[in-house]
Amino acid sequence: MVLGDGIRRNIATVSKEERDLFIDAVKQLNRIQYNLTSSKTDFPAGHVSYWFKQDDIHQSSHVHNCPGFISWHREMCNRYESLLRTIHSELSLHYWDWNCDPSAISDGQGGVVNLFDADFMGNADDTVNEGSMAAIPPIFSIDKPGPNDTSTWRYPSNFNPADPPKTLTRGKSAGRPAVGGPRWPKDEDILNANTSEQFRALIERAHNQAHGYIGGNLGNPHISFRDPFVFLLHSNVDRLWAIWQLQPGHVERLDPNQVYNTESNSTGDVEIGRPFWGILSPLEPWAGFTAQTTATGIIKNLLPIRPWFAPENKEHMTGNYKTALDVSVVTLPSYDTAPHSGSPHGYQY
Repeated sequence: MVLGDGIRRNIATVSKEERDLFIDAVKQLNRIQYNLTSSKTDFPAGHVSYWFKQDDIHQSSHVHNCPGFISWHREMCNRYESLLRTIHSELSLHYWDWNCDPSAISDGQGGVVNLFDADFMGNADDTVNEGSMAAIPPIFSIDKPGPNDTSTWRYPSNFNPADPPKTLTRGKSAGRPAVGGPRWPKDEDILNANTSEQFRALIERAHNQAHGYIGGNLGNPHISFRDPFVFLLHSNVDRLWAIWQLQPGHVERLDPNQVYNTESNSTGDVEIGRPFWGILSPLEPWAGFTAQTTATGIIKNLLPIRPWFAPENKEHMTGNYKTALDVSVVTLPSYDTAPHSGSPHGYQY
């Protein structure tokens, strides 16, 4: 394997050099901040690091249990990979194969790697990870004294992305994940899905179990993207979608107009107090706070996030306003288990 060839691989099989570069990139992204001319106490906050912006994006958009789940998370992963490459251009966003215990996973050469050692992700044992999740509200909710005036909005405790907690927690279950159990579909069952709707339902079930298996921050959807390990998990979600898309005899899965089947024309709405993101919903927050229209459905609890909001207004930059039908979303990244000639994603920051 060649460092810098653009192929996403099982993270346990890449060199220690590459894992070290990955950790270094995360640390450096946490030293670079957006919106230096605005205040940390503003809403949306200024001085948010490139790393904690990922948590800001995920917990504010909350694209789960809806048609946009797999496409929106691919967009987020692609953008994060591009950020990593601004630090070390040779990096790719590798994946954790959730069929394996990440604390004792094969390196592909007869050895065993612990992804949670001190040199990489740090400890995942809940007996030595102090910290309580009790202060985290079960549903993320911005304080909105003036519902129609964003200048009055405020973050709840522990949610200002410019003043994030300094620690995270994990509580990994012992042994291998329970893939194939009553709640965690096997990969082969996911890949045997006949339709996009069936695939999405199965992959999201597996994804949910993977979050719970690692536990701690990853067990809470509103703070899971404070843990760098989450991107290795989501790269695996995307990898399985890529394999499914490339299955022989299914060219429609590479066609933006056919890949989402009956959900292709789904629009945004509000379901049970949370956004219901359709395939035709502009991808947020990159499309900007005002992108939702009656033509595509109104996401009533969408939050403004800088720099894709005033005064920076980077939602107007090329490639930021698009839906899940965009070729950059439907075209899959290249994986070791789903290789191809390359993908067109790339973003300006």
